[in-house]
Amino acid sequence: MPKQTIGPPFNPLALAKETQVAVELLLLEDQTKSQAQTSEPAAEFEAKRQYSRLQSCYLSNRVRGLYGPLEAYRLAVKEWALVSADKKHEHCQTLLAAVANPMMLNISLEKLMPKLIRRDADLELFLHDSSAKWNWLRGLQRDLTENRFRRGKYEKYKIAKPGNSGFRTIEVPNSEARIVARTLASVLQPLVDPLFYPLSVGFRPGRSVLHGIAAAEQLLQRGLTHWVACDIRDAFGQVPKQPLLDVLTSRLHGSSVMCLVREILDTHRKRGIPQGIAISPLAMNVYLDHFLDRWWTERFPHTCLVRYADDIMIACPSRQLAIAAFEALETRGTAIGMPIKETQTDAVLDLTKGDVVDWLGFRIRLCGDDMKVTLGTKSWENLEFKLKEVQSRKCRGETYSREDIASIGFGRMLEKAIAFGEQQVPAAAVKIRDLANELNLDMSAFTNERAQSAWSVGQQKWQEAREKVTDWLPLN
Repeated sequence: MPKQTIGPPFNPLALAKETQVAVELLLLEDQTKSQAQTSEPAAEFEAKRQYSRLQSCYLSNRVRGLYGPLEAYRLAVKEWALVSADKKHEHCQTLLAAVANPMMLNISLEKLMPKLIRRDADLELFLHDSSAKWNWLRGLQRDLTENRFRRGKYEKYKIAKPGNSGFRTIEVPNSEARIVARTLASVLQPLVDPLFYPLSVGFRPGRSVLHGIAAAEQLLQRGLTHWVACDIRDAFGQVPKQPLLDVLTSRLHGSSVMCLVREILDTHRKRGIPQGIAISPLAMNVYLDHFLDRWWTERFPHTCLVRYADDIMIACPSRQLAIAAFEALETRGTAIGMPIKETQTDAVLDLTKGDVVDWLGFRIRLCGDDMKVTLGTKSWENLEFKLKEVQSRKCRGETYSREDIASIGFGRMLEKAIAFGEQQVPAAAVKIRDLANELNLDMSAFTNERAQSAWSVGQQKWQEAREKVTDWLPLN
C-alpha cells in the first residue's frame, strides 16, 4: 500500500464539492434500485393497504388498530419505506406530520418525564391534568406543522472531564425542545440507521460497546493484531454543519422535516452540533458514516474499521499497514473537518509485542491466542465523572431518588461485566458505592445481590454480542 501523506487543512469548499458529487451518486443509485423493483400487482395493492393502515395508527390523533403509534411507524418504515427509493420518497413527505402528531410527542414526553420533572417539579402537576397536557401537545403540533416552532435558548453548563482534563459543555434545551428532539430522533432513526456501516456500533439500536469489543476479539482471531486506536477531537463541536445537512437532506429525499432538523441543530452555527440532545448522536453518525465509514471500506479493504461514535479502531495485519492506516485516517480526518486527537506513536499498537490497547473503557491485550479484557485506565474516572454530573444536576435543583442513583451502579456493572470474574463482583460493588458516597449520593440500594444480577445480565449480553457481530464482519 502506498504511503499516505498529510493532506491540506480542512477546506469547506472542497468538502462541499465532494458532498454534492456524493449526493448525486446516492440519488442515481436510488433511482437505479427503484427501476429494478418488480412486484405482482396484487401484492403491491395489499402492501399499499397495509401501509395506509399503519399510517392511520401514527398520523391520527387517537389510537387505532392493533399497533401503538411508534410501533406502527417502525413497521411502516420496514415494510414500505425501505423497500424502494420511490416508496421511501413517498414516506419521507410525511415525516413532519409524524413528528408533530400529539400521540408521537406523548411517547417522548412519557419517556422524558422523570428528567423533565427533575428540572421542573411543577411540571408533574400540570402533566397529570390530562386535558391540559393534550391541549399543550396539540398546540405544539400546530407550531411544528406551521413552522412556528423555535427551540429556545440552550442552557449551557460545564462539567469537569474525567481525570481533571478540562471541562465538557452540556447544552440542555427547554422541555418542548427536548420532547421534539426525541420524537424527531425516533422518526429518523428507523429510516437512516439500517443503511449505516455495520461496524458502527455507537448510539444505535441493537448495538453497544460490547459489540465493538466482540468485533475486536474476532479480528484478533483472524490475525489482525496491529491496531490503530484513536478518537476525534471535540467530535460534536467539529461537525461541519452544511455538509451534514446536505447528506441528511439527500437521505431523507428532501423532506420538509429538514426545516425542523435545522432548527433543533441550531441554524446559527456553521460548525458543530449541540451535545446533550437526542438527535445529535444520530446526526454525527450520519456525517461519519458518509464521509469516513463508507470512504474507508472502499479504499482500505485489507483493514477493518470499528467505530463507536468518535472512538475509532482499525485492525490491520501488519505494522506497515497500521502506520499507513493511521496516516490515511489523519489525512481524512483533517479533510472532513474531524481531526484525530492522537499521534502515530500513541495510536499504532502491536498486540503481538505486548502492547495494551485502551479502548471503549477496557484494556485489551493478547494472552497467547486469546484476548484478555480488564477495566480501562479511565474506567473509574468515567464513573466518577458520571456521578459528578448527577451531583451537579442535583445542585441545580434536579431531584434523584435512591433508585435513580442505584440504577447508575447497576448499569455500570452490566456494561463492565466482561472485565470481572464472578468472585470480583462484591469488591467492585463496594468500590462503586464508595465513589457515590464520597459525592454524597446514596447508592445503598445498589446491593451486592443487585450487582451480581447486573453482572449475570452483562455476561449474557456479551455472549449475544459475540454471536451477533459475526454477521457484521467482512468476509475476507
